Amino acid sequence: MEKLNLWKVDDPEVESFFDTIKGTATAENKLLTANETRDFGNGCSLKALSNEVLSEATGTYTSSTPSKTQDYKKVNIRSNYHLSFQAEVNIKIEIIWTRTIWEKYDDEYETMEYYFESEEEDLFSDDDGPNYDPRNDPYWEEFLEDFES
Repeated sequence: MEKLNLWKVDDPEVESFFDTIKGTATAENKLLTANETRDFGNGCSLKALSNEVLSEATGTYTSSTPSKTQDYKKVNIRSNYHLSFQAEVNIKIEIIWTRTIWEKYDDEYETMEYYFESEEEDLFSDDDGPNYDPRNDPYWEEFLEDFES
């Protein structure tokens, strides 16, 4: 089975799942650094493994008022994490971010891609490989409950 870019999946539960991960990964308006762990929810944790810069670009934003221009820098970053719950540990999470660094404002983080990889059995596949869809994980409902707690 091929990796699944869950950013393209139209499912409110998947979106909520990754919104929680993204919020945890970018708390205090910065990405978790390698080996930093943040706890959240009911016994959940997210550990950053790496942040790799993929590309950088600079530009100038001009608002509707011409005297209001601001320089910015866009950085594309690949981040890898281990997500752990009470029922399952070290689930691989990969996020491709676009970080906009503003001259005068807080940084902004947007996601372009996100991936899930679990060694737990995929409930809907005969494939023996890893599970790339969290909805097919035997603990999916528990994930959602633990995230909300």
